[in-house]
Amino acid sequence: MNNSSSMQMNVCADLGASELKVIYQIGENGPSGMSLLPNILEVDSSLVSMYRQQQMSISEDIAWLKLNKRDTKVIAVDQLAENIFSLRNHRKLKINLADWRVLAIIGKIITIELEKVLAYPEEIILSLTVLLPFRECSGNSTGDSIKEEIKAFKRELKKKLKRFYHNEQKRVVKLENIKILPEGVGSLMCSSNQESTSTIVIMLGHWTLDKKQLLA
Repeated sequence: MNNSSSMQMNVCADLGASELKVIYQIGENGPSGMSLLPNILEVDSSLVSMYRQQQMSISEDIAWLKLNKRDTKVIAVDQLAENIFSLRNHRKLKINLADWRVLAIIGKIITIELEKVLAYPEEIILSLTVLLPFRECSGNSTGDSIKEEIKAFKRELKKKLKRFYHNEQKRVVKLENIKILPEGVGSLMCSSNQESTSTIVIMLGHWTLDKKQLLA
């Protein structure tokens, strides 16, 4: 696949406990929606290789991640973790696994969108909005501890996006900007054009958050 110009990707994700809900937009195209299972499991790469050899084809819902091509351990996500390896770990703290879940989301979007184009973009530029459970780490989280959690998440995510492998395909993504909002029972809508990017968060549930702890 030949290289082409850059791909602008605007992604809004709600990292829910039972489902990852995503609305995304590529360039000036209209928004699209998708969902992923939230499950994550570290497995030996040999197990994934064995599974691949048994399949005629692999759907976009079967995915695994790694940071280096020769890693002997990989991160099974989505239906590969849930259905194939029978893992159900979505009760773990979502903020602690949020970076891997974002990689799974971005990898799946790229897989879907590359089926529509003839050339691979030279650069993928990402604008990201994520709903995260700030108080999930501790029942008595303070504003300072929440800030540290968010800083750590942003730092790890940016580092991982610079080079990761999704289903053995190398992906390089530049995180242009990121917005973190408190989790609630709701949904996200996003839109962008050449001059601006906007995000609308529709909160349908109740979430008690001190104004001093609302960090974007």
